[in-house]
Amino acid sequence: MSVHYQYSQPTAWCEINTKALRHNYRAIRTLALKQADPYLREKVRLLSVVKAEAYGHGMIDVARVLQKDGCEFFAVSNVEEGVALRRAGIKGTILLFETCDPAAAREIVKNALVASVADLGLARALDREARRVRKAAEIHVEADCGMNRLGVPANEVASFIRQLRMLKAVRVEGVFTHFPVADTDHVFTEAQITYFTDVIAGLVQEGVPIRHFHAANSMGLG
Repeated sequence: MSVHYQYSQPTAWCEINTKALRHNYRAIRTLALKQADPYLREKVRLLSVVKAEAYGHGMIDVARVLQKDGCEFFAVSNVEEGVALRRAGIKGTILLFETCDPAAAREIVKNALVASVADLGLARALDREARRVRKAAEIHVEADCGMNRLGVPANEVASFIRQLRMLKAVRVEGVFTHFPVADTDHVFTEAQITYFTDVIAGLVQEGVPIRHFHAANSMGLG
C-alpha cells in the first residue's frame, strides 16, 4: 500500500535577514576598498552576483535590498534573469555571465542588459540591433586566464577587442575573468592574477578605454 501526503504549505523555507544582508554587503565593500590601491579607491564598485535566485536567497528581493544600499552593478546568468530584474525596477548595470545566443540580441538591447561576449557572432548581432533602434549596446569581454571553460584566451583579448571596436554601435565597457579555486589553490590563482594583470597592462598601453576590470569573487578577496 502506498500513502501520499498533501501539504497545504511548504515544509521547508529560508528566512533572509535583510539587516544581515546589508551588513555583509557593506563589510565586503569595505574589504574591497581596503585592498585597492589608494589612487583607485574612488573608482571601486562592487558587483553583486544574484544569479540563480541569488543562490537560493531570492534574486529580486536581494537585488532590491542591495540597490537601496547603493549597489549599482548586478550580475545574473542569462537574459531571462536580467529581464526579470528590469521588470522588478532594478536600475544600473545588469551583466549577463552566460554566453548568449545571437537571437537574444533584441531582448538584450531592449532591456539595456550587458552581454558577456567571447565571439564576433553575438557582437555583430548586438551591433545590428543597436543600430536598428539607434542605441548603443554595452558589452564586457571575459578573459580566459586558465579556467579553460569560457572566454577569450588571455593572449588574444587585445586583438579581439580591436575587432569589437570596429562595430559602431557596440561599446566595450568591461573586461573580466574568474577565479574558480581562489580558496583552495593559491598558486593557480596567483598565476591567473598575473595573466589578467598582463591583459590590463596591454590594453592600457594600447590606449583602449575600458571602464571596468573585474575578477575577484568573495573567495578572491580573502
